[in-house]
Amino acid sequence: MQPKVKNCLFALLVFSTCLCGQTPFNLKVQGMEGADGLLHLPDGGFIWAGIQGACIELININKEGNPVWMKSLCPVLPGTDISYGNLHLADAGNGQFYLLFRKGAFSSAPDNYLILLHMDAQGNILWELALPPQKRYGPFSTGTQLLVHPDGNLWAAHAMGFTDDLPDFNQSLIYRVDPSGAMQLRRFWKTDEPTAFNGLAPGPSGTFFGYGSMGFSVPDGLLMQFSANGSLIQAYRFQSFYFMRDGGVFSNGDLAFMGKHGDKFAVTRVRADGSPAWCFELPDNLSLFSIRVTTDDALILAVRNGNQRFALLRVNGAGTDVEWARHVEDCTSYKVTAMSALANGSICVAQANQIEGGGRLFTVDCNGVPGTDCPFFPAETPVLTPVLLQHIPVAFTSTDISDPVTDRIFASVSTVLALSNCCPSEAISAHFELPDSLCAGSTLQLSAPGSVCAESWTWTLGGAQQNPSNAPTVSDVSWQVAGRYLIQLKAAIGACLQKMEDTLLVVNSPNISLFPVSDTAVCPNKPFILKAEVPGFNQWKWQDGFTGNARVWSFPEEGKWILSASKDQCLVSDTLDVRFADCGEPILYTPNVFSPNDDGSNDTWEVFFEPGLTPIMCRIFDRWGNLCYVASEGSDIRWNGQVGSKNVQAGVYTWLLQFRTSAGTEEQRSGDLLLLR
Repeated sequence: MQPKVKNCLFALLVFSTCLCGQTPFNLKVQGMEGADGLLHLPDGGFIWAGIQGACIELININKEGNPVWMKSLCPVLPGTDISYGNLHLADAGNGQFYLLFRKGAFSSAPDNYLILLHMDAQGNILWELALPPQKRYGPFSTGTQLLVHPDGNLWAAHAMGFTDDLPDFNQSLIYRVDPSGAMQLRRFWKTDEPTAFNGLAPGPSGTFFGYGSMGFSVPDGLLMQFSANGSLIQAYRFQSFYFMRDGGVFSNGDLAFMGKHGDKFAVTRVRADGSPAWCFELPDNLSLFSIRVTTDDALILAVRNGNQRFALLRVNGAGTDVEWARHVEDCTSYKVTAMSALANGSICVAQANQIEGGGRLFTVDCNGVPGTDCPFFPAETPVLTPVLLQHIPVAFTSTDISDPVTDRIFASVSTVLALSNCCPSEAISAHFELPDSLCAGSTLQLSAPGSVCAESWTWTLGGAQQNPSNAPTVSDVSWQVAGRYLIQLKAAIGACLQKMEDTLLVVNSPNISLFPVSDTAVCPNKPFILKAEVPGFNQWKWQDGFTGNARVWSFPEEGKWILSASKDQCLVSDTLDVRFADCGEPILYTPNVFSPNDDGSNDTWEVFFEPGLTPIMCRIFDRWGNLCYVASEGSDIRWNGQVGSKNVQAGVYTWLLQFRTSAGTEEQRSGDLLLLR
């Protein structure tokens, strides 16, 4: 059965016209939940953050998608009240960064703080600051609430919570912290209704914005503009549209917000003076998780439809047209937790698996296309419905408060998380290959390299001696009885499953001899040539490591020599017993044929001298009398069939040899040799 995703492969990989992406990468991580913290560093790399148990996990990834370091931020004291909100990251320059999160659950516990950390480029803590609440923190502010101001100071924000019974808790806090980690300002904003900051955004002329929601059961949107010292410049209420987590800034300073307009998800563009430029609703079946403004002032939306399929949409800056829609998920329950619009037009997307745990981080170019090895699929283009927004001024009062800061709560230690390269679509290919046959009793390794992104593997090995493990690779599998056996693999991820099956032929080991005799007598001072010629065998190997079915021993050794060869995945060995015989006076041996074709057999022409003979000179000529090879006294006589590093033609060559006997006399020999190609 083919996986569902195979039916709708999109061909944009070939026709992509916008070569605007950095080196694409696709990472999958196990052991990190949430994975909603994402920071794009000036050098092109990333800081990716998530949760594992009581610790925050940090991964530094370079622009090619390779991990540089991994760190865990864990409480120093065991039993610390731990429950984290969203993780917010900001650039601190020189590879350093800031991290903000809420420590502690929604309760009145005295150690529930916003924790602000300054981290160095290796993930070590430079300083830690606890930002205490006015009364208690609530879990409702989930957006990017950390902003580095142009003057170098940091601004953080948090909401207190929603409750009708305790109106004093229904307010928001902003903090200003200088680069050394000293809290300069803690301001408690109050109005007659619950308010919540869901994010901070830069404004014109050194100002900044806080945005979120205000009201009770059906809240409205809230936008507040502050000066560099935290004074309120203006505040507006947007009726029936409350601003959620993500936002963005257009090149002219306009702001982009996502949120809920009634019971539908919507996106709006707001001018710097607080007036809405436009707003559109998404269809009922789409949920909105994240938005980002691209470098060319378009919008990227991360959405999910009613079938739990996630997609990326690109909407023009006027908020009128969906330029493209791409599926990034077809099988599992991932949601987009963070995005980053890169300067070169690429988009980096972080996702978290809502059921199985773990996360993914991948990049797409400005057409929504990932790396060339990853498929993407067309998504249905939604209809955008224009909405007219109303905004009215709203009054706030503020109170400055000061509390002592706690001691350090967290420590940074090195850790290791399981990372793999997996496509965003995670299309499965349950493919494996079998040999033509296997010898009974031999072992076999089965591998399904195309299914490494799967979450489960099920092998069925009929007649095998052992039960396989549920992994993409199974080692040391064997069958003891000849026959045909069914091999089956099922690879699954989420709702997608692919199956492959094939038949393995197991044969008995052949009963055959590789040598024509079991023993032989050789001259101790004469080269010994042996060639095993048995049809159908390959991968010949001798006990001393020599490969090939033929070999020449310059000086044979007595003893048992073992030659192994394989046929039909069966290994056969044979033994030759070599002993010495009395062969009389010493002689020399000159082969009359050789084949320099780099096959490991007879690749050189060599003269073999028995003890008592000393070579003086050897020359080889072609048939026209041209000198092709010369060896002087004291050097080995060995020709590889080349002249000046170039192969000579096949044919007959003449050799001339001078040598000295043990008696001191000089003799000469000559002859022909045949060179084969």
